[in-house]
Amino acid sequence: IPGVNRSLLHLDELVASGEVSPRYNKYMFVDPIPSVATTFAHGRAVRHFLASDHDFALIFEEDVIVNEDLVNSTDVMDLVHTLIDKMPPGWHEVNMGRCADFCPPQRFRAQINEKLKLIQSHWAMCSSGYLLSREGAKRLDYLFHHDIIGPNDVIKAQAFVAGTYHQYSLTPRVFEQSGRCGVTGCGVVPECEPQNYHGWMKARYGVDIPFSRPLEPEEVRRLQERFPLDLNVASIDWFG
Repeated sequence: IPGVNRSLLHLDELVASGEVSPRYNKYMFVDPIPSVATTFAHGRAVRHFLASDHDFALIFEEDVIVNEDLVNSTDVMDLVHTLIDKMPPGWHEVNMGRCADFCPPQRFRAQINEKLKLIQSHWAMCSSGYLLSREGAKRLDYLFHHDIIGPNDVIKAQAFVAGTYHQYSLTPRVFEQSGRCGVTGCGVVPECEPQNYHGWMKARYGVDIPFSRPLEPEEVRRLQERFPLDLNVASIDWFG
């Protein structure tokens, strides 16, 4: 699927059309245009899937590499079929190459094989490779083309927080990025952030939010100010 030429995108026009939120620059630390172009490129892949008669799709970025210690490149599709068989009803996505996640409070959901576990976690960043159900693709088709408020992985994580997107992840991850420079920087981003993630979030985003328990109303308010989530609940139970 071809990418999106960022030089043809104009933020004012995208805001006027409703594709990008006017709040985008309020909190993001990256140039919005490359980020929006990447989100639109993922949106193209999602729509290509929806135009087919397939029930599932594996979407990956062009610089993805397979962790051969966990699965041979020739066996990736066997892993995909195993995942599909073991997924719970109503799932939308399995992130097979998460990064920058806050891993300590992640919840175990299933043992996929002797090396891989299916989990749910708070902040599964990166979209280097992910498995989608058709219902998940329908959700992303809307989210990636209406009122975009951040990079595609942030959009998915926020939808998971809001309870409208049922995202899972594999651990250890089987897909990684090559390390070339991308939208948010250069180098390989680790699967899990350091254990001082709480301090990192406070320093990087200016929010003092613990992620090891449900959020209190005041914490939700502060999080919404920094990351507009359109939440209608006073306290979040991340895992339900």
